[in-house]
This record gives sequence, structure tokens and C-alpha cells, in this order.
Amino acid sequence: MNEVPFYLFYLFGFLESMAIFYFLVNITRVKWTVKFLLIFSLTYPLASFLLRMLPISFGVHSLILIGLAALLLHYLYRVKPHLGLISMTLCMVIIILTELLTFIVFQKIFFIDFEKMVTNNLFWFVSGLPHVAVLFFIGWLLNKYRSK
Repeated sequence: MNEVPFYLFYLFGFLESMAIFYFLVNITRVKWTVKFLLIFSLTYPLASFLLRMLPISFGVHSLILIGLAALLLHYLYRVKPHLGLISMTLCMVIIILTELLTFIVFQKIFFIDFEKMVTNNLFWFVSGLPHVAVLFFIGWLLNKYRSK
């Protein structure tokens, strides 16, 4: 797999973290602040980057990130740990399904194979944006229909 430059990884991670945060606060029904959005969105991608550098099995970093997000929700908003874990697990499932669908679309419509998608930084960045948009959209729907 291509080594993504730190600045690009962090930029994408920041966008993804904002979407994850927005999804999580809306599914757990907490009132969020910009301060905590920034704390979460600056911490999460850095933790993700550092975890991906460790020699651990595939997927273990995702499990650790689920736990980290649940801890941050508990620390920042006093969300019950099990609710944070369930919410973040649901978030990860949405990310995985959206990434799989994005891969299929890129492969079928644009004739871009998986190898090219993960080795080309532009394709890597663009292919990650759909799950960011989906998380924001689901968070927005939750917020819209729960506030009525």
C-alpha cells in the first residue's frame, strides 16, 4: 500500500473525524460544542495515524479507534461507555459499507482497480469522501427528525 503523506492523511482524517463526531453526537443525542468538535477532530486522526504505524494485525487499529471514540464521548459528554461503543461500531459499519460501495463504483464506472485506488493519493483521498458525506447526511437526518 502507498504511504500517504502525513498532511494528506491528517486533512482527510480531520474531515472524517468531523463527520464521525457529528454522527455520534446525533445518534447519542448530546448537545455538542465547537470546542469539543475540534478536540475530537484533532485527536482522532492523529491517533489513527499513530496506530496505523504500529505493527499490529489488520483491523486491530479500528477496534482501538472504536474504543478511543467511546472514551472521548464518555469524557467529553458523559455518554455511557456501552452506548459510545455501540454508536461507534455502527459508525464503522457504515464506513466499511460505504467504502465497499465506493470501490465497486470506482471499479465498474471508472475502471479503477483496488491497487490503483490505494496507491494513488488523489484516488485514495477522493474515494474516502463518500463515507464522510454519508456520515454527515445520516447525522443531519437524525438531528432533523429527532428535533421535531
